[in-house]
Amino acid sequence: MDFRQMEAFVNVVKLKSFSKAADVLFLTQPTISSHISGLEKELGVVLIDRANKEICATKQGRVLYNYAKEMINMRETALSTLNGDGNTGFRDILEITASSVPAQYILPGILFEFSQTNRHSKFIIDQTDSRQVIRKVSDNEFEIGITGLKSNSNRFVSECIAEDKLVLITPASERYAQYFNTELNPDIFIKEQFIYREDGSATRKKFEKYLESYGIGSKYINIIAIVNNTDIVMKSVVSGLGVAIVSKIVAQQFAQNNDIFIFELKESIAERKFYLIYPQNRTLSPLAKSFSVFLKNRCRRGNLLSSYEKNVYRV
Repeated sequence: MDFRQMEAFVNVVKLKSFSKAADVLFLTQPTISSHISGLEKELGVVLIDRANKEICATKQGRVLYNYAKEMINMRETALSTLNGDGNTGFRDILEITASSVPAQYILPGILFEFSQTNRHSKFIIDQTDSRQVIRKVSDNEFEIGITGLKSNSNRFVSECIAEDKLVLITPASERYAQYFNTELNPDIFIKEQFIYREDGSATRKKFEKYLESYGIGSKYINIIAIVNNTDIVMKSVVSGLGVAIVSKIVAQQFAQNNDIFIFELKESIAERKFYLIYPQNRTLSPLAKSFSVFLKNRCRRGNLLSSYEKNVYRV
């Protein structure tokens, strides 16, 4: 085995494509195929399943993938230290898995800022729910994650990078205008038709805890739709399908067009945080380590989530 073979293998698995791996490594596709075939021949096992349309690792390939990533990260860390300037001489790919709000409202701006001083870097961004973010980082599918759920496992480092809060959003209709400047009891709005987030969503979990503080179980929620996409939730409310609980930063984007009404939940339990997570005892690539430091420093300078106060009503 040599590092050229290992690097080719890792990038094929990571990008699920021989051609994309070739582009990233500045090699030809036949060269990538040759490296993989040579590695398989040397080890005596099939590492890549080529039978399906989507390239993926075999069972043996998944085992090797974890070791290969660790070896490459350690090599690049050593080269970075020796060079003294953080430059390993290789094109880096930063892999991030994030829940919906961080993926849509934190990462775009942050990645732009980061790329200004790391122009050689490329990014792979995966959007999923918070529970899957933790699983994917745990399974080494992605190096780091950003999620609304804090992992209590000592296998992870979980660091707060942004603060937000949950709000109730409704269609911008006269029916809901009557509640302006009043304190709505959950017993009133719980009867509304809810566009609800999927199981595994940090927003859903946080809202259910909020209701529990009033002695209201989730079985009393009148759910008309379960959605795993924030934009669909918002557009469903705008259309009049029902109401929803979302992050304030998300709601404020739509409120600018007067499409919805926003009602704040005054209890502190409605406040939420977003966390950067990564494995405690796994070697991060120099790029992932650099990005985590950048993210934390950026957080210290102010909340990563922009603040808009238009059309916000307290309940």
